[in-house]
Amino acid sequence: MASEEGETTPVSTADESTSGTEVTSTVVESSGKDEGGESVVVEVQGGSSSQEGAAPKVEAGEAAGVEDEEGDVLPWERKGEEGEESAAPLDIEAYIKEILDAEVGISEELKRELNALNERLAKDMYDTSAWPAVLKLGERSGNLAFRRQCYERFLKIFPASSSYWKQYAEMEVKHKHFDKAHVLFSRCLYKCPSVDLWAFYLTFVKGLHPILNKYKKGEVPTFEIGEYDLARDEVIKAYDLAVEVIGKDIYSSQIWIDFIRFLRGEKGTNDYDQGQLVSKIRSVYQKAVVTPMQNLDTIWKEYEQWEAGLDKTLADAMMKQIGPNFKRALAVFKERLPLWQQLAPEGMLAHPPRGTEDERQQMKRWAAVFAYEKKNPLGLQFKPRKEYINFVYEKYLCQFYFFPQAWHEAALWRAECRSSNVIGQGAGGGSNVAIAEEMLKVLKRGIEANPSSVLLRLAAADLLENNKMLKEARTMYEEAVADCSSPLCALQFLRFVRRTESAKAARKEMTNLLKSGNASVVSWELYVGYSHLEFYLNGEKDRAKGIFDIGMKKFSTVPQFVLEYASFLEKLNDDRNVRSLFLRVIDDTLAQKQEEEKKSITADPQESTVRTLKLYYDHFIAFEQRRGDLVACLKAEMRRQEAFPEEEEFKTDALLNVANRYKFLNMWPCSDFERSLMGGSVPSPSTPRMSGGVQSTVAAPSHASLLNPHARAVPLQTPSLPGSSGMSSSSAGGQSIPASTSSAAMSVDAPLRKDATALKGATIVKGPQPNANQSAPAQALPLGRAPPVAVPPSDAHLGRVPQEVPFRLMPDLPPLLKAFAVSLPPPAMYRGPKVNVDELVHILRIARIDRSYILSADNEIRRDDGRDTYKRRREDDLPPYDYVPPTGADTFKRRREDDTPPFASPPADVYGRRQMQRGPG
Repeated sequence: MASEEGETTPVSTADESTSGTEVTSTVVESSGKDEGGESVVVEVQGGSSSQEGAAPKVEAGEAAGVEDEEGDVLPWERKGEEGEESAAPLDIEAYIKEILDAEVGISEELKRELNALNERLAKDMYDTSAWPAVLKLGERSGNLAFRRQCYERFLKIFPASSSYWKQYAEMEVKHKHFDKAHVLFSRCLYKCPSVDLWAFYLTFVKGLHPILNKYKKGEVPTFEIGEYDLARDEVIKAYDLAVEVIGKDIYSSQIWIDFIRFLRGEKGTNDYDQGQLVSKIRSVYQKAVVTPMQNLDTIWKEYEQWEAGLDKTLADAMMKQIGPNFKRALAVFKERLPLWQQLAPEGMLAHPPRGTEDERQQMKRWAAVFAYEKKNPLGLQFKPRKEYINFVYEKYLCQFYFFPQAWHEAALWRAECRSSNVIGQGAGGGSNVAIAEEMLKVLKRGIEANPSSVLLRLAAADLLENNKMLKEARTMYEEAVADCSSPLCALQFLRFVRRTESAKAARKEMTNLLKSGNASVVSWELYVGYSHLEFYLNGEKDRAKGIFDIGMKKFSTVPQFVLEYASFLEKLNDDRNVRSLFLRVIDDTLAQKQEEEKKSITADPQESTVRTLKLYYDHFIAFEQRRGDLVACLKAEMRRQEAFPEEEEFKTDALLNVANRYKFLNMWPCSDFERSLMGGSVPSPSTPRMSGGVQSTVAAPSHASLLNPHARAVPLQTPSLPGSSGMSSSSAGGQSIPASTSSAAMSVDAPLRKDATALKGATIVKGPQPNANQSAPAQALPLGRAPPVAVPPSDAHLGRVPQEVPFRLMPDLPPLLKAFAVSLPPPAMYRGPKVNVDELVHILRIARIDRSYILSADNEIRRDDGRDTYKRRREDDLPPYDYVPPTGADTFKRRREDDTPPFASPPADVYGRRQMQRGPG
């Protein structure tokens, strides 16, 4: 290891700050010699089209929002001068394989720690806490080859992690492996639009040219002036590329400042060269001051001083011309900054979706960023606007690298840009294909990042098929079946072949899938799906039945497949085979249940077996109710009773069986209340029903249980009847539970009564009190809740009366109004005309009420004698705003307060005039 590491020379890097503080970068001064004293060759030709290597020129440029123009390549990717032979591109895959296959030696202790970490990664390859530990382990080993292996393994999983690419490159530069650092930069710079990463790259490029510092000190002889010019041009091109790719970032001000300082620190070798240098400085300043970023006002002031130092008159003209654009850029930066500050830090590792609230919030914040940027606040032309939003999407993808939705959104944006570009150029019929190809580039990158994503692959195949690119679409489907091992991919592939080629070709592909023996692909879902394809699309019922028969040999113990087969046979009106199928699977499951009972005498059989048996019986009895006669239905019920003698609800003489026998859809021969008394479940309207019309015995989860998986479902409580000792039947198994209240017990709770009786002697009219003869008193209701009201049994079996009304929350009302509101029946009991509440409240507000009559403490109405015995409402009790009634239909003309008095007689009041003529009496 001593020979491999040798002496190390630390490299100072520019630590970019995102808080707006100015940071000075240090130029690396390297001797350009390796450990053996020989010169280091840094002319490495980067670039490869492999997955791990640098992306091809077109894709790399587009990935970072850079157009495919000449000169937009990394310095080491430039082709040789005319007549100069260019080196062959480096094979990145072979390069990485060589690193991973290298034999390394580490201590036994580190091996044990590494094995423990590998076990964690085998369970979750995206473990964001285990991978940093692996890298720390490599650093502790002191073995450079082992550290490279750790970094390569890590970056294969997290290729968009800019901070770890930077650490990897720093390690190579520290050990003076400049050629390997070149390769790393070619692999990561376009993938990761990171200010820190690009700043380190620029520092690295400047450090490769020590002649720049020698020229400043006057140590360069005349015959080396040409070498100095080449070195300076090399650094300027690197800076030009950096500001074009990453200079759009609002935190990239330090790169602009370093670029300007580098240019201002250089001197031309002659007058012409000095003039070119001044023009370059002016160009960089003018680009910087119109780019929204931090320290923009500082750069503007420096530019003013620099121009004034050259020519005051020209400086004033320049400032007047560029000033409005600078002010707009500064305003846009102030608007952008709050949006970008709420995003996650750049160095965080991407991970697959976990369904956390933080992920949802981050997606919403990025959506707000895109919504703002797509408004084009800078008023950019099409091309620079497209480049900037492409750049924003690349940063978005670095954070949500494993989110298919993020890749699809980026693809849609590329399609939108391509569509606008094609329309602007007046292109013809080939525009749809061009748009599809633009989207496909992004979707393929997303598939490479998420190889197990079925959704992205199907979206890409759908795009190809829609644009008549059938060969490419078939290839996409075949890759999806091979890589994802999903029966859904296989089924959609068969449907694609059927609709684009023929039924015969689809059968051939199904045969190939069956011969493959891939259990994760050839599942019971594939058999069911392909059988439906033959039956519905090809009209081949015999072939469809044959697929089910073959599947029964493999999936006879899978209830879902058996029920699908029974449903299919019923569609064929093959009642005989349906009965035979149910009897066979019921006998097999019953035998399995009895065998499990023998093996565990004291314990109950497996819950799955009992649940499956009940499920088969439910569907079998439902089938007999639909297709058989009464004798067959009773026989099926008798078989279930023999299988479950302890279940009361399964007895053939139970009235609930009669109700189940003669129901249809949601219509029952009894009310829900009566059914609950018989021990049946009363589902909510949203309770899902299983195929064949059989109601699922599994209760539908409530909203609370969906949010909290540990929450227990509360059975529906029904009002207790007189003489029932305050007990009512539960909907879950028929267990008796204490009734929370009875239909006759509508009294107000204790805290409400206490508040109400304190109202200056005013009496509250209460509802009927509970029967004193009941064994259990009715429980008081919670504050602000109405008691449950049972639905009348009339017409309940026809489904025209709503279910039992749940508790409803009352608003924060005064005690007297709250007592009145609690005593009201639920809204479902109201059958009268509907009242427009807003209009009613408005009429009450503008009405002139005679307040000379008040209510005394003894509930007697007396006239006000003028004394201050009537306490009027204070102004601070009124609402803080004036009520404005909503506008209604044109047929109702609302009366305003500034119009005629609210009770003035209409102009043609004939009845009123007659009464006035008659006089009193």
